[in-house]
Amino acid sequence: MSAESLALAFLVGGGAGWFLENVATGEPRFSHAFGDARVPFLPVYGFGTAAIVAAAPRMGKVSAPIRFIIYASGLSAIELAACAVDRRTGDASWNYNCEGDFAECKRPENLEGCVSWKHAAIWGALGLAVDAVARKIG
Repeated sequence: MSAESLALAFLVGGGAGWFLENVATGEPRFSHAFGDARVPFLPVYGFGTAAIVAAAPRMGKVSAPIRFIIYASGLSAIELAACAVDRRTGDASWNYNCEGDFAECKRPENLEGCVSWKHAAIWGALGLAVDAVARKIG
């Protein structure tokens, strides 16, 4: 895996993640990594995409359910680390400890709003999708 391929995955993933996040939430989302600048890029998605692109060629004989678990866990770990970095410079650009009576909001395993089971499942599915593209391209 070349450095150029990983850099491209980082850029495409961060831009696509920003776009999908804004469409899904209906509100503008920006990373604190750029200070007050409203850069259309979310680094957490860039790092996640680059990680999957790097891992995909090594997953040749690993079954899809196991890859799903690996990607869900790995991307949630990246999300947890990114949340910690974001919180050093301000509030994280997401918080799964939402207001209201939703059961998910009150779960202690959300690790102070940084990760959630529901989103881990989404990351596992997205991981498999990016894995499939990376295998076809690479």
